[in-house]
Formats: sequence, C-alpha cells, structure tokens
Amino acid sequence: MTIMIKKYFMFLCALLPLLTSCGSEAPQDIAKDVAKDVSKDIEQKVGGLVGEINSEILTEVRKKYPLPDPVTIRNAHNDNVTVTTSLSVENVVSFYRQAYEQKHFAEVEGSTVSGDAARLGFRDPADGKTVRVQIEKRGSETEIKLEKS
Repeated sequence: MTIMIKKYFMFLCALLPLLTSCGSEAPQDIAKDVAKDVSKDIEQKVGGLVGEINSEILTEVRKKYPLPDPVTIRNAHNDNVTVTTSLSVENVVSFYRQAYEQKHFAEVEGSTVSGDAARLGFRDPADGKTVRVQIEKRGSETEIKLEKS
C-alpha cells in the first residue's frame, strides 16, 4: 500500500512541472483532475485497509470476550479491551449476564448496576480468573471496558 502511494506521489511530482509550465489553462486543469483521481483512489484503498484491520482485531477480541452487536473497538491490548456500542446499559448488562451464564461463569459478588453505569464480574471455572466488565453511558454510546485478571 505504501509503495503504491509513493508511486502516485512520484508520478505527480514528475507530471505537475511539465503540465504547469506550458502556460495554458488546459494542462493545469488536467493536472488537477489527475490529482483528484489519485486522491480518491488512495482514500478508497486506505478506507478498505482500515476496515480489514478492524475486522481482524474484532475477530481476535471475540476469541477472548463475547461482544454485543453492534460494537466498535476503541482499544485492545492483551486482556484489556475497550469497545463502544449503541445498546443501552441495561441491554449490555443483560447481554453479558447471558453470555457468561452460557459459558458457565459465575457472577461474582459486588456486581453493581445503576441507571447509567454497571460493574460486573464473572469467574472462569476453568482457571479461576475473573472477567471484569465496566459499563458506562457516554453520550449516545455505551462504553464497555473488559479485563481478565
């Protein structure tokens, strides 16, 4: 991808002086059109690359944690993950309670749920580690922080 961008840039650098030195408006217009076309092509390719990367990260995170739909990854590093969703706090709480119940995780004491926030914990029967889920309403989105310790 980077090589392609460098090729476009080098092409434009070589082409622009030739076209703009003619003194006619037509070559300058052609140069502007070429620049626009190249910009659109680069933008589409970069957008596609970002989408592919997000999908790969989402797939990897889902191997560790159940995630509701729709969801957007905000941060994912080792066992610490932050995502956002358009679901309400109540719906996110229900989602995690059902998802971890299906995995036979026990909800730990100390879980709290209020109107705009919740803190849940689920113990993994296999290794005894606890998955902590912190849920907080932030504007039109709900932020979910996941951590396993």
